[in-house]
Amino acid sequence: IGIEKGRHLPNASTFCGRCEEVCPMRIPLPRMMRYWRAKDFEAGLPPARQRLWLALWAWLARRPTAYRLATGLAMRALRLLAGGRGRIARAPLAAGWTGGRDLPAPEGRSFQAQWSARGGARGRS
Repeated sequence: IGIEKGRHLPNASTFCGRCEEVCPMRIPLPRMMRYWRAKDFEAGLPPARQRLWLALWAWLARRPTAYRLATGLAMRALRLLAGGRGRIARAPLAAGWTGGRDLPAPEGRSFQAQWSARGGARGRS
């Protein structure tokens, strides 16, 4: 159907890799979906707002201190939105998700904080 009509299909995956594990033909589905996501982005097909958010995330991902600060602030904001209920029925920037299900509120510390407390990557080669 072409990338213009089927551009949403490669974005319907969590990339956990299970599809490739169970595929009897060993089709490299996650790699193929990443390829088509990249082609979609290179062609400028995603809406401008989506490209802007992705660019912001990429900027943060290259700056660990800024990333930790942003995720910490986001976790606090989501906890406030949950109001002690442990779930968020409606969230800014997540209307597509919360339109059909609740968003779980963050609990405890971030992954980075937990990883750091366990010693991070120390002792690995």
